[in-house]
Amino acid sequence: MTVSVLEKRLTIRASRSLTSIPPKQMPGARCPTCAKQGKEVWVIPGKNCHICGTPVG
Repeated sequence: MTVSVLEKRLTIRASRSLTSIPPKQMPGARCPTCAKQGKEVWVIPGKNCHICGTPVG
């Protein structure tokens, strides 16, 4: 089975792009109300906790 030059180039580009993409991370803050109750709940800063509704900044 032969692999065309185009297929080789696409494979090389795909493998390079997969290794060069940094992990996407989103900033988060723990909900203070849930933390006091022993729960680990993460919220996007500026939004309300989806468990208890506390605004998290």
